[in-house]
Amino acid sequence: MDRVSLNFVAVHLKEKLSKASSEDVYPQKKILADDSLDDSFKGTLGLNLLRDVTEPVIEFIFVHGLGGGSRKTWSKSSNQYHYWPKEWLSQDPEFGCVRVWSFGYKADWNERKETVLEIHDFALALLGEIRNAPNIRRSKTKIVFIAHSMGGLVIKQAYILAREDPALKELASRIHTLYFLATPHRGSDLTKTLMNILKVSYGQKAFVSELERNSGFINSTNDSFRHYAENLQLWSFYETFPSQMVLTNAVIVDKSSATLGYAREHISPLNADHRGVCKFDLPRDPNYKTLRNAFITTIDIILSEISQVASETTKLQHDKLVELTGISEAPINDLLAFDDSDEAILRKVLEMEQETVPCVQWDERTIWHKLFLGCIFKLSKPLPQFWVVDALDECQKFSNFLTLIAKVPSYLRIFLTSRSTPESQQWLASLGSLVEPYQVQSEDLLGDLGTFIDSKTSRLPVSDGNGQLKLKENLLNKSSGSFLWVSLIIQELEQTYSEEDAEEILNEIPEDMNRLYARMLEGLLSNDRAMRLTHCLFSWTLLTRRALTLSEMQCRAKLYHVTRTAKNLQLYLQRRLKNMSPLSAGKDLLESWIKDLIKISAKFRANLSLSPSSIYNLIPSLCPLDSMISKKYSPRQRGYLVMGLKEKSWDDCLARIDYQKDQSCAVALGDRYLAVAISNGEILLYYRDSIQVKHTLTFGERAKTLVLSNDCVYMAASGLRKANIWDTDSGNQVWGFDLAHSALSMVFDTEYDSLVAATQGGYTLCWDLHEGLETEQWEWSENIDADSDIPTANRSPGKVLLSPNANTLAACYRGLPIYLFDVKTKMCIGCCQRKAALARGSHYVVDALAFNPNVEIDVLVASYGDGELAVYDKVSTNLRHRIPNVFAQAIACSPDGSTLVTGSSRGSIRIFEFGGTEGDKLSLVYRVDAHEEAIRSIAFSSDSLHFADIRGSHCHIWEPAILVQNDAGEGSQSEVSQGSTVVQESNDIEEGSPEASITVICSDDTGNHTFCGKLDGSVIIFETHNATQQGVLYRHALNVRVTSIAYNEHRSLLMTADESGRVLINKISFSKGVGEFASPVGDISTEESIQNLLPDPIGNGLLVSSRGFANLWTLQGEPKGTPIRLSGEDGDKIISLHPTRTQNFVMLDRKNFYVYSWADGLEEQPVIYDTLGGLSLTVTPPTPLMPSAPENRELSSITMITTPQPPIHYIAHLLPSLSGTNRLLVWPAESLSAPASSPIPQPLPDPDHLGSKIRQIITGWEPKFFS
Repeated sequence: MDRVSLNFVAVHLKEKLSKASSEDVYPQKKILADDSLDDSFKGTLGLNLLRDVTEPVIEFIFVHGLGGGSRKTWSKSSNQYHYWPKEWLSQDPEFGCVRVWSFGYKADWNERKETVLEIHDFALALLGEIRNAPNIRRSKTKIVFIAHSMGGLVIKQAYILAREDPALKELASRIHTLYFLATPHRGSDLTKTLMNILKVSYGQKAFVSELERNSGFINSTNDSFRHYAENLQLWSFYETFPSQMVLTNAVIVDKSSATLGYAREHISPLNADHRGVCKFDLPRDPNYKTLRNAFITTIDIILSEISQVASETTKLQHDKLVELTGISEAPINDLLAFDDSDEAILRKVLEMEQETVPCVQWDERTIWHKLFLGCIFKLSKPLPQFWVVDALDECQKFSNFLTLIAKVPSYLRIFLTSRSTPESQQWLASLGSLVEPYQVQSEDLLGDLGTFIDSKTSRLPVSDGNGQLKLKENLLNKSSGSFLWVSLIIQELEQTYSEEDAEEILNEIPEDMNRLYARMLEGLLSNDRAMRLTHCLFSWTLLTRRALTLSEMQCRAKLYHVTRTAKNLQLYLQRRLKNMSPLSAGKDLLESWIKDLIKISAKFRANLSLSPSSIYNLIPSLCPLDSMISKKYSPRQRGYLVMGLKEKSWDDCLARIDYQKDQSCAVALGDRYLAVAISNGEILLYYRDSIQVKHTLTFGERAKTLVLSNDCVYMAASGLRKANIWDTDSGNQVWGFDLAHSALSMVFDTEYDSLVAATQGGYTLCWDLHEGLETEQWEWSENIDADSDIPTANRSPGKVLLSPNANTLAACYRGLPIYLFDVKTKMCIGCCQRKAALARGSHYVVDALAFNPNVEIDVLVASYGDGELAVYDKVSTNLRHRIPNVFAQAIACSPDGSTLVTGSSRGSIRIFEFGGTEGDKLSLVYRVDAHEEAIRSIAFSSDSLHFADIRGSHCHIWEPAILVQNDAGEGSQSEVSQGSTVVQESNDIEEGSPEASITVICSDDTGNHTFCGKLDGSVIIFETHNATQQGVLYRHALNVRVTSIAYNEHRSLLMTADESGRVLINKISFSKGVGEFASPVGDISTEESIQNLLPDPIGNGLLVSSRGFANLWTLQGEPKGTPIRLSGEDGDKIISLHPTRTQNFVMLDRKNFYVYSWADGLEEQPVIYDTLGGLSLTVTPPTPLMPSAPENRELSSITMITTPQPPIHYIAHLLPSLSGTNRLLVWPAESLSAPASSPIPQPLPDPDHLGSKIRQIITGWEPKFFS
């Protein structure tokens, strides 16, 4: 269409629409006569209340589209009757709980001026109106949006904004359903024409351009909405008739654009055009009935959900009340029958639980004044109430109780029962006229006792009515009015079978209750089984850390028989082993049954608790195929068949979770939940028992630390620069905090209801869980006394760990000991180190730390890079115990303090038990060989029976039988049990990490092979001619840097040293040009970081240089001679092989030259005492790799050049000067043996001044200018 014709169309439309406008994308050709355009018909702007109800549950909010109005869009005509959201819904009984609103905004396309308003602005206006409406803001109603055309895009954008704004979190959670009536979710193809019309006649409108097919706004809105629409109810209705336009007829919004295509979307057609989908003549209009029925469905869904939530809330309130009072016998229905005052009391009581001082810590006076005087008596209706208080004499402070109840409301009556004691009579008498005492006589109870006996006579051994009467009289005469006595005797009589036996029991049983109890206990002595069970019940009751419920006691009693049998078989086997052949079939049979019984108790613990009989008819078919119980009993099963079992043997792993492309980053395990953070920024919260996902939480970055509170109510995660806290039940974020440094350790402090974090910046942070505010910050490094012997830490810590109670902090720094701090007193406790007075920088890297939560043991366990586990006293910091060759990358202590679990870089798990007289000794009791990826972290469950580990892209949940066995009170297992192998064993030679950098390098004399030490502690071999890595020869401790390397060709010895002061010597054999690990020759441990190794040319000794001294060692690790000082008045010294004599090595400083013997490390008579040409320089030893730019420009280098033909040796010396002009000096080696004169350096011909450009001498060959 050219410009002229476009102007003509615009003028034509302008004339036709000078007195009218439409809410459609295009104006209609015909406009009804009664469609007046005055403001009253169009409707007012903002949120308009159309219908209010007494008790609203749901809000219906109608939102018009382009060119529409808050009334006009929803009216067939200007007649008030056609305004159906207001007139029809208010008369419909199905909408009795619905409050109705209409929202208007200025979206007129035919105004004569341009506007910059966008759909985003309309959405903000809608949210603002809802947020500020008192009726909506003050209620908890659910919100339902009904939108026409462009209004659907407005409500979508509004919902996205609400979900993204933390301040609107509560409002967003109330939005339940969205209704879309002919909404252009993907835009409209006709928008361009309207935009051209507006451009030449009315002025451009930004919100119109956003309706263009697949516009930027459309695409971004759809992309964002799909992430938030999962929990919404969506209804989409589309037009089926074309709309009449000025130039043509067309469907404004086709079906493909009017529907979203979501799985839970309800899609329905309406027999109308774009304008008619929201306008109806009468309530019997089929389109209206379709829409009304959909509305009623939404109402029913919401009411059903609210009813379910109310039921769950009531159940939760009941559980809280039971937890608070300790009384669980009252049925839940009693709570459901509360009247208004009772509900007010319940709410007040539950609010009290949230106070700063927990209710469980209140004394009796606080309870009386806060709960009864301040709550119950104030809120209760003044109706007669009756309290019954039984056994007042058993109350420890009944005198205080009587004092408190002396003043109660007049409508309250209290009935007290008590044994008659002088003390009780005295205090009751002190209440005077308030008390009406009555002494209960035995005769008063005979009627009730007789009724009780009559209810039991059918079970008693009596033949006729006379016998029943006689037995009843005997019981009443002996009872002395005691219901308990009668009940116990009837239980015993029910076990007899004749009247004679019953009469004999009545004659033997004493009438006194104390004597009756003594008789019952004596009867246990004759029953071994009952005696053992009673002993266990008493032990559990006395030694448990908390009160056990009856169901828990029953559960333990059931499982006790299984584990007890396994223990008895094990003891029997141990006694019989000396008389049995190692290959005896009986031995294998017993071992198999012992293992099966322990595994059954571990695997099917919950099932056996619910149904003990399942061990006979269900469990055998679910056991591994090679287990004895499966072989013995599975063929006998009837009624069901289990197919597809792959496991042939027992596995300690309960579950494996594979995250495929994502890596597992952190793990936490609690009483109810398992939480795992993965590398895509998500945190998955699982039910611990079923491993079903409860919530998938978005953290936004890789979480480094994850922790659950003791009661599993809260979960916290920290990343690089932030920390969040979630409510585990709802999955909602409670608090979020920004961090300047990442948190290395976090714990929930239950004493102060706070979260404590220790950061990489060397300080702790504390946040209040109720207010979400930071309450404390403490820099622990400032509390190290500078005058003490404790070295100061001036760098960021590598590892930090807070104790479970947040009272103690352990911090590790590279090359320094472990620091212990008391968090409460802000004091440094001291340093933990394995050797006293170690030099700074000589400590191994600490790979993992764990505090024992048991206050009686109170130790810190550290895993070092050299593979050793060390146990330190937390108070004195003294070393208490150590175990070598564990190589644990992750460790965790069980909450009960009895067990330590370690995970290695090869995926193996070891379980240690704390023992010894003080509980600080570790003994290996179980091992699980799982040669997989390195274990990153381990977390224990609160019951100490399960633990989880993360490795690579997996999470494993374990329940080793040894934990269940120890939990059942069976004691420790003295012998090490071999755990089941999860996967096939990997090769003994482990390849180094490809990311690790090479730190040192050397080659053999032939140059065919090159040896490299790496940052991760591995030592590898290359073929020089093709630069191919052949493999890992051996490794130092994981992540301990190799600092020096040397190779002795004479005996094929490779020598490497690491930063901890350890030297490994290995003999290397070559097969077809490939280096292979043969056998270790020596292992030398020093107390300082090693800088250089110099092997004896013959291969009998090794000179080890550190920062201050050099020591001569034999290859077997024995020192020879005395340490040689490397620093002095003439500067640092360098050591090198003697150029001509293999039995000596030499040392040079600025002025002097020394000769030492390899045999004893002693200095021989020097032949030269003269200065080396008067050089003023500092000589440093040559290294295989040097920095690109030396840090000290006064340093120079020296090396020995050996020319094979002719056999002449030289010493070359590079002397850099401050002016930048370097000089290369060379001495003939034989001159060092001439005692007559000092050696004179020979100048190097240097016409091109290359010496000034030399930074390091690497090696030499026969130069032509020396011939």
